[in-house]
Amino acid sequence: RIESYSCKLAGDDKHRFKQFCQEGRPHALEALSPPQTTGVSPSRLGKSQGGEEECPLSDTCSRKTLFYLMATLTESFRPDYDFSSARSHEFSREPSLNWVVNAVNCSLFSAVREDFKALKPRLWAAVDEEICLAECDIYRW
Repeated sequence: RIESYSCKLAGDDKHRFKQFCQEGRPHALEALSPPQTTGVSPSRLGKSQGGEEECPLSDTCSRKTLFYLMATLTESFRPDYDFSSARSHEFSREPSLNWVVNAVNCSLFSAVREDFKALKPRLWAAVDEEICLAECDIYRW
């Protein structure tokens, strides 16, 4: 089952967002952790402050995006987990849709084996129809 989540704040979420914004401006940028993928492309490397070593560049997101990430996770796992105290460094932005699709495919194939071959095209078509994958930023917690 696939469910979409609206990013329109209402009720308790609107109140929590106002409280969250008291800690900083909603459009201020927060540093994210580097992606947890097994390889880092050369375009994602930068010089350290000393200028000699290369290190992964950290992505950023606005505090508003951070709030949406936390609220979506909280709603998805309610009532068992509350992500309202998560911090930006606990999230990373995935650099590639293809990498994410392949990782999900591998996980699902290992769980259901051959049955996944028939499910895979329908699964990704349904997800793409719902959220237009090519237009998405993908985050990991």
